[in-house]
Amino acid sequence: MAIRKDFTDFMVVDEMGMIEYFYVPLPDYYDFRPEELIGTMPQQQYSNLYDEDSTLMNAVRHGKTTKDYPQELVTLEGKRIRQISDTYCIRNGSDVIGAVEFAYYDKRYAENAGKKSFASGQCRRLQMDDMIGSSPVMQELRRKFSKVTDLESPVLLAGETGTGKEMAARIIHNASRRSGREFVYVNCGALPENLLEGILFGVKRGSFTDAEEKEGLFKIADKGTLFLDEINAMPTATQGKILRAIEEKRIRPLGGENEIAVDVRIIASCNVDIDDILQDHGMRKDLYFRLAVIRFEMPPLRKRGNDIQELAEYFIRKLNESPSGRNIRGLDSRAEAFFRKYDWPGNVRELKNTIEGTYFATEGDLIRFEDMKERFVRQNAGRDEDLSAAEDFFASGQSLKEYMDTQMKEYIKASLREHDGVLRDAAQALGLTTQMLRYNMQKYDISV
Repeated sequence: MAIRKDFTDFMVVDEMGMIEYFYVPLPDYYDFRPEELIGTMPQQQYSNLYDEDSTLMNAVRHGKTTKDYPQELVTLEGKRIRQISDTYCIRNGSDVIGAVEFAYYDKRYAENAGKKSFASGQCRRLQMDDMIGSSPVMQELRRKFSKVTDLESPVLLAGETGTGKEMAARIIHNASRRSGREFVYVNCGALPENLLEGILFGVKRGSFTDAEEKEGLFKIADKGTLFLDEINAMPTATQGKILRAIEEKRIRPLGGENEIAVDVRIIASCNVDIDDILQDHGMRKDLYFRLAVIRFEMPPLRKRGNDIQELAEYFIRKLNESPSGRNIRGLDSRAEAFFRKYDWPGNVRELKNTIEGTYFATEGDLIRFEDMKERFVRQNAGRDEDLSAAEDFFASGQSLKEYMDTQMKEYIKASLREHDGVLRDAAQALGLTTQMLRYNMQKYDISV
């Protein structure tokens, strides 16, 4: 199978083979979004890929490096992905703590696949109208976004997880003069520190053992936009190099002697309030002030009023329009009341997942509160089995936020006890990433 090495994606997995990061320069090539794969295994995404065939699994389990490995993978939706890959172990001393795979594709084949997806309506570029919500805060946000799209200054987006920072970054890019060029996404908190610099700035052949020539994300994003998600999680030394790249519009690849000129607009995000970001949240002051020339606070869902109902109706409508969709009219009255009272700590992402998770479970033409209540609270030990968690909440006399915080704190403590304080195992049992478990332990003042 002859493949020209025209464009590259790369995937990083941890020591268990779970995906920590996946970058794709041409998202239309796939029938899934890269960020949806975090916390899964590569072989779960392809119908013809098994543990023994996966170069990434061979790397983390057997310390095996693989180069120029040809494959034709088939996604769960039936799309064929032809690639050649290079796979390397990530080591801490003699221990393999993860692996990274660079995959190369025939660009002509990828572009044709992308056109087919677009023509069939599977992929559409995000526009300003895709920011659903008629609340005053969202109307004002759309108005401000429209004023900065064609500026060249960096943009800083702040807000809680799930408030739509990546979506906002894509909308700004798609409405700008750079829309015909690449939008490159990187989650600074998901990449191992020892790989981050090479991924951002590129690698020169021979700069370290077995190092191959690799273009960095700055170079891939040349004339386009680079979105640095969770930049406050980036090591401070790398933050300094980002600042220099913004100021001088030049980068130096890892192991390189010469600098390379790049023309990249930076959009960055942080998962804390803008007013708090300099208070021991890992952000260099000089980089913050350079990025915050234009800054926006993405509002949490609990502060968006009737947008909750509007978003729920939008997600139901989109599911109704899908090939496997039904004809669901909306939420029942009790579900609507619960949605208005709930604080939505996971914001729009949690709302979307709740709708999707209950859409096919409901038996009638309305999504009922009964269909979703176990997603929010669990049954308490020692109570009658038929006493629902929702009824327990209503009987508690607490606000929903107080009740949910109490339950979450107890579940985390119980999982840590059950798994002898091993964070990865406790997180997996709770359905969380290790990073999210650490965040919640800090939030609720829980120690191992």
